[in-house]
Amino acid sequence: MNNYIPASPLSYLGHQKNSTVPIQETIDFLEKNTLGILHCVAEDVSNEKQMKEFSKRVDKSLNRLTPYTKQIPLYIDSGGFQVMTGKYTIEDVKKLSEEYYSYLKNNPNKYSKAFVLDLPPNDFCFKNWSEVEAWNDKTYKIAAEMNDLNNIFVFHLLNFESYKIWDRLFEKYHQSFGTFAVGGIAIKQYGRMNRIISYSVPFKVYLDKCLKHDLDSIRVHFLGAGQSSTVLTFLFALCAEFFKREYGILFEVQSDSCQHQRLARARKFQTIEDGQVIQMDYFTKNLNFMFKHKTWERYILDTVNEFASNNGFSIQADKIYHEDGRQDMDFYVLLSMYDLYLYKKIQEIVNENVSELLDYYMNGDIESFYTNTLDFLQKLNGGKLTKNLRNDTVNMVKFLDIMKDDNLDRLEMLMKQNSTNLFQNDSMLTF
Repeated sequence: MNNYIPASPLSYLGHQKNSTVPIQETIDFLEKNTLGILHCVAEDVSNEKQMKEFSKRVDKSLNRLTPYTKQIPLYIDSGGFQVMTGKYTIEDVKKLSEEYYSYLKNNPNKYSKAFVLDLPPNDFCFKNWSEVEAWNDKTYKIAAEMNDLNNIFVFHLLNFESYKIWDRLFEKYHQSFGTFAVGGIAIKQYGRMNRIISYSVPFKVYLDKCLKHDLDSIRVHFLGAGQSSTVLTFLFALCAEFFKREYGILFEVQSDSCQHQRLARARKFQTIEDGQVIQMDYFTKNLNFMFKHKTWERYILDTVNEFASNNGFSIQADKIYHEDGRQDMDFYVLLSMYDLYLYKKIQEIVNENVSELLDYYMNGDIESFYTNTLDFLQKLNGGKLTKNLRNDTVNMVKFLDIMKDDNLDRLEMLMKQNSTNLFQNDSMLTF
């Protein structure tokens, strides 16, 4: 088994002290190592006035990305998460639907793939589950009738009621989509359930769809699941390898990456000493309940500071300057390269080892699977052995057991477990 696992995540980064990262080198790297750049149109329109200038505002944002997207696919995200958090009213949703699909139909050459306008269950816009289904049926039907396999179907699994709604939508429209996804809100670890077990729900749902419709391959995007997590990177690779061996299905998993540059961009640089950021403002509208993790904060700060000092950027308050006049956008795109490089190196190591580790489980040697997987993940975690890592490894066995179980009753049980109320007496899982 390959034991080359550096003790610190930062040791994966490909540039030494005092080196620079030219724009073209970044473009070349992104072209080879990422599926695309994702832009959410909700960042461009947040009120009625901006909605009236939808096309103009979206074009302005996409033009800023043009230097990086000439060779790299561009994914358009519709902004379903903003609907979930209450940013849009139902009247806003109507207008967003009109403008979003109009833009996609009139500008097919400006993007590579586009997510359907998914409307997650919430009590900001909807009064009951019937309204949730009726509105989503409208938006998914529009996307399906575009007859464009570059559109991405989003499946929401907030509870068993939402599963039944999106199951019906899948059966009606799945043949019109080339890529599938799981809504970001469904990826949050929920309640007392271990995060590894929570991921078994979307994996099991899409496995069932592949078996039911005789699909020998499927690509599923996990919105909001940053692959910067080494444990999740391993879980995704483990599941893909298991599906290939057990069912002969090529299950391609993709997800959001560049987590720390997104977090850095979402926060303001609060406290600076001698040109180094030592604290960031946690509050971000609609996201202030997330990202409160000391280890991640330290990692983000170290990476941002190292990158800035190595590449001629000066951080002042909530602005970033460069010695040659580059704009802020360049800082974040270049910082993305650091994150992608880190992820790709971790992914390479995982892929080299996952098949050998899965052998233990497939041969019924669960104890050896647990022992060797825990040892591998500990090395991947810089040598640190934590309680969470032990729990994650135990639950990977349960995860594979769920994938192997033909009985979907277990899936229903998971989705009904640990619920809170939505729409009066209906229950909702808090992922």
